Amino acid sequence: MKKLQTTLFLLLLIQISFGQKLNIINNQAIQFSIKKEKDTINFVLIDTNLDEIKPIFLFCQGSLPMPLFVKPAKENIWMIGGGITNFEINEIKKNYHLIVISMPKTPVIVNEKNLNKSYCYIPNVENPMNLIRNM
Repeated sequence: MKKLQTTLFLLLLIQISFGQKLNIINNQAIQFSIKKEKDTINFVLIDTNLDEIKPIFLFCQGSLPMPLFVKPAKENIWMIGGGITNFEINEIKKNYHLIVISMPKTPVIVNEKNLNKSYCYIPNVENPMNLIRNM
């Protein structure tokens, strides 16, 4: 009996350790990451409720390095969503789980000072051409 209890406890501990902690952003979205050896895919679910089963609406933004969220110096964080904010998000969310994939080498949340006038991510504002050379 003791062995069974120990085994069940270890199985529970393993399940908890491999689960992802929900990273809720601005009470609007949940961030997820798929990590591999040389790269990470970041994406967000534009919702905070995972209880309802719905089909997935997968949004892949264009070729610009736009972050999904902007963090201004003096205001609250706000969502760009890689252009998804051009659509009726609340209407999409009624029937689908809306998932937005972040651009490669672009953080999900970016400080406003690291954006150009078109809201594209510039890692080094003193040397913006460095991004082009490293892609």
